[in-house]
Amino acid sequence: MILEKEELALIDGGGLTATFFNSLARLGKTIYDIGYEVGSSVRRLLGRTLCKI
Repeated sequence: MILEKEELALIDGGGLTATFFNSLARLGKTIYDIGYEVGSSVRRLLGRTLCKI
């Protein structure tokens, strides 16, 4: 099936899909993980509980 340019312009799709929500969930988890690691590092630095090499 070959569509003309006018027909292609009338195609409407997308919206809020599972892929969109999945990407938002992954973004939220990434931000949480970064915050967790930064907080953990700050706590170890301030508590002077660093591993000595």
